[in-house]
Amino acid sequence: MALVFALAACGGSTMPNPPNITVVSILVSSANSQFSVGDTEQFAALATLSDTTTKPVTTIGVWSSDNLNVATVNSSTGMVSFVGIGTANIIMTYGGKTGSKAIQVL
Repeated sequence: MALVFALAACGGSTMPNPPNITVVSILVSSANSQFSVGDTEQFAALATLSDTTTKPVTTIGVWSSDNLNVATVNSSTGMVSFVGIGTANIIMTYGGKTGSKAIQVL
């Protein structure tokens, strides 16, 4: 116990600092890649972290679409509505990283 007090008095710590874990990549997924106008689908996102673990981030990142004439996205949930014929990328950003999935609406 004297050692702990001595370390504390010197500004030392008995607990190691946790590693700085960062986001390495984002995987965006859905059950399908082709849709019809009027369909909706919930997309999901999984972050790979620097400690090699994964973390579901579907509802804690920001969602968008690169073609709002084809697909609109609820920015906080990842629910996508398909509003026109064409192609789009459904994009998710979390922890400074971006992932996307290409879709086609027929």
